[in-house]
Amino acid sequence: VTSEYDVVIVGAGTGGYVAAIRAAQLGQRTAVVEQQGALGGTCLHWGCIPTKALLEHAHAFKIVQDAKTWGITLGEAAVSIDMKQVQARKNRIIKNLSKGLEFLFKKNKIEWIRGCGRLLAPGRLEVNDNGTSKTISAREIVLATGSTPRTVPGIEIDHHRIITSDQAMMLDHTPPSMIILGSGAVGVEFASIFQRFGVDVTLIEVMDRLVPLEDVAVSKELERSFRKQGIRILTDTKVTAAMSEADHVRVEATGPKGEIEHFEVTYLLVATGRGPVTNNLVADDVDLKLEHGFIRVDELYRTSVQGVSAVGDVITLGWPGHPQLAHLS
Repeated sequence: VTSEYDVVIVGAGTGGYVAAIRAAQLGQRTAVVEQQGALGGTCLHWGCIPTKALLEHAHAFKIVQDAKTWGITLGEAAVSIDMKQVQARKNRIIKNLSKGLEFLFKKNKIEWIRGCGRLLAPGRLEVNDNGTSKTISAREIVLATGSTPRTVPGIEIDHHRIITSDQAMMLDHTPPSMIILGSGAVGVEFASIFQRFGVDVTLIEVMDRLVPLEDVAVSKELERSFRKQGIRILTDTKVTAAMSEADHVRVEATGPKGEIEHFEVTYLLVATGRGPVTNNLVADDVDLKLEHGFIRVDELYRTSVQGVSAVGDVITLGWPGHPQLAHLS
């Protein structure tokens, strides 16, 4: 079955849904191919929005704990936090915003095609959904498949004790301890969240300073603030081994002078950046140029394939370390 569209976008994250809405506003017959059960992509479901919700909860919890500082007297009962309620509120926020996107799609007459898109040729996409397949065609195709948490060679993500930000986002309890590997935007955000929730946090960074893509002054101020909060920081340190057990994970790390340190913590959160989602995105005979796995685009976001553009986390802007953030998408 073949359908005709002016524009088809693969992916309904920040880059994808904004492109779709704008195309529809310009009078283009527009469709979005999205395999997830909800619109919004990483930012809404696994990134910006839920982390900000968790940060607000953590901040509120910290303020209540420090009530005396603000001249507030609480009762005798110890202050505690119910992470199940925290998760419930976070999920309500996500659901409401996702429903808002569905409304915008309907308002602008954008068709949501459920399934996984694969570029067969210029202007032609295959969409697979639970074993069923169909081919659609479009004058212009936009690839906006986003990114996924990167893994580290030699460290197996078991989603049990060795986790990524996706699992950390869903924890319904406050673990006693956690090592966070990586101090980019994701790592430092979770360090701040979990420390305020009362978790004993150790932050490990292979480079010689935190947030190494930021200015040195920013790194120094963040490190000063984190140390003051009680977060242990190990820079110029490499995690060389991690072994998941039933109720903890054993971690081995090598410091700047070759010294080896062993840890036993409840979770190891691997936050070493995000990689592009390009696996099985194009047919074997489609010459889509990649650079370190990212889609190469020109200044107008055109790819090497005629009539195919790309936006968001899945592209390379031609300079190393460009931030994969929603406002840039």
